[in-house]
Amino acid sequence: MTLTLIGTIGGCSIGQGSKEDTGLTPEQAIAALRADPVAALKATMPGVEIDEDPGSDANCGGPDFVDSRDASKIYSAVSYEAVGDTSEHRSPSELANKAVDYLTDKGWKVKRRSHEGKERSATLSKHGVAGTAELLAWPSRLRSGKDVPILRANLVTDCLRNPDWKG
Repeated sequence: MTLTLIGTIGGCSIGQGSKEDTGLTPEQAIAALRADPVAALKATMPGVEIDEDPGSDANCGGPDFVDSRDASKIYSAVSYEAVGDTSEHRSPSELANKAVDYLTDKGWKVKRRSHEGKERSATLSKHGVAGTAELLAWPSRLRSGKDVPILRANLVTDCLRNPDWKG
């Protein structure tokens, strides 16, 4: 069985401002958000290497063009992924629950849970953190026909001030 656990830390939808002005840049917010979800991946899948995908930024500032937002505010995203071993026999639910339990022990609150097919997800937030975390878990099949667990944490900041904005 293969599993992917995705954690998204964020909370800004395009066109909305941050919940409060934290004074953080998106880069500082990602750095602050990274520790707990990455630690949750490591605790859930001990000994598995965590790979980083740098992600991207998206505009969420004031109106720009029709249905667009300027870059006065942005949110940033980054993903972390661990590919487990074929000897892992825990279900996606078990792996997702372990990662969610780790985060709730660190003060994160579950806002929503979802089950679609074999995929499991939970959206979490933490007071004082500029974003939320969405964790997803599902199985993935290798070409050999064997399943391996894949855990992923997608981190997304709230919509924050862009220090490079010159508009």
